[in-house]
Amino acid sequence: MSFTTSSEYAPLSVVLADAAKVSAIRNLSFVDAGYSIYLTALSLLETYKMKSIFDAIYAATALSNKVLDHMIVSTDRLYDRIHGIKRIDPRQLSI
Repeated sequence: MSFTTSSEYAPLSVVLADAAKVSAIRNLSFVDAGYSIYLTALSLLETYKMKSIFDAIYAATALSNKVLDHMIVSTDRLYDRIHGIKRIDPRQLSI
């Protein structure tokens, strides 16, 4: 599972509260992006007409073999369009 913040602006207190919720998830790991993730991100930019390289990197990370469940925690519905990714809205987490 990988995590991104909302594409909408939010107060720092909200971002910190969401990050605290996410960091409490068991079996959560943070993945360093490497060359193959960056190449996949470039492909996703083109395929899905994404506007942000950062969104593409997050998606490529979720699709990588480093994220076995291919889940991403994000409020951004953009990830719902990408085949192979399961998005979880952090506002729906009960921790």
